Amino acid sequence: MIFQLIPSNRVICCFILIIVFKFTLHAQPCPEYPADCPDQGSIEAASDKQACLNNLMIIEEINMQDKLREVITAMMQQLAKANGWRVYEFSETAGDFVVNEDSLSAWRSWRDNELAASVENVVESYNQAASDHVGNDQAKIYFDSANFYANQLNEYLNKHASDHQSAVLSNDQKSLKSYEEQVNRFNGKINQFIEKSKRREDKQFSNADHQREAMEQDKHIRTIAFRKASMIRVKININQGLAAATSVSDYKITSKLDLPGSGLAISIHNNQPDEGEIFDLDQFTRSQDLAFILFGNWQTKPDSYNLYHAAYTLDKKNMDQESIKKIPCDRVQTIVLHVEGSINYTQQFLHSLDIHKLSNLVEKE
Repeated sequence: MIFQLIPSNRVICCFILIIVFKFTLHAQPCPEYPADCPDQGSIEAASDKQACLNNLMIIEEINMQDKLREVITAMMQQLAKANGWRVYEFSETAGDFVVNEDSLSAWRSWRDNELAASVENVVESYNQAASDHVGNDQAKIYFDSANFYANQLNEYLNKHASDHQSAVLSNDQKSLKSYEEQVNRFNGKINQFIEKSKRREDKQFSNADHQREAMEQDKHIRTIAFRKASMIRVKININQGLAAATSVSDYKITSKLDLPGSGLAISIHNNQPDEGEIFDLDQFTRSQDLAFILFGNWQTKPDSYNLYHAAYTLDKKNMDQESIKKIPCDRVQTIVLHVEGSINYTQQFLHSLDIHKLSNLVEKE
């Protein structure tokens, strides 16, 4: 058995994270940056009829999907035009509205300049702390001492390997206890000097750590603020049997929305938004405020997992593979609508949305 201690990876890890962050900071793969760029993969896949057939969709479902895409796209474009907004498709089931071009430009400028400068300062702080740490004589003493006892442990294990094996086979408890005590003594010395080295390192890097934490906190707060001022995201799911308002647990229903034709319509405030969540579209965690609306026949009280159940899922005949269904699969039974963004822009969106037309897409039993 061979032990070898290596210096802390703190600088390496932080450096890699900063490099990745700097790369994404300046990446501008679409005109909407720093708002989300369209997910071309999901958009193209949903439009590929052969791929849909391969995923066990029938042609009637595909035709319904194409028709709904045309209807809902026209509704969103009309709404954007009426409000002076810019809308673009983010994914097959979600669209983003740029509600304020000036705020989007200010967001882009902040990321490319002020935030980029903050990142450079953090990098310089870590570089300086690393340089000071390498030249610190006391830190080297602690590290060398830990390595010394690690080598002593290696020698002891190699020298007594055969004796230890014999003691295990013969169940020689006295020898086993002596062996364990000696190994623990070496490990205790190693851990003692590692802990001293770590405390020295923590002190050496404390300023850089605090600077990085302050930068990340500022980035978190201002990204949320810029996103609220710049855009809203609208996600529409058709024929879902289960729906969650959000995956976070620390949220509050702030009001019920008056939307005729909906089965449930509520406003939600998220106390712990995750500003970096852009890929998990069914989490709904990155916005402080969102609207959640259900069309069709639903149970309006969530289960213990905060999931809402469509009424059709409660009848086993609607879920099996044999029974003739009252409503075929190429008809709309449920619509789930999420609108993420500031309260004012969300209300403006809902007031402009043709709720009657959207709710009439649902097949009546």
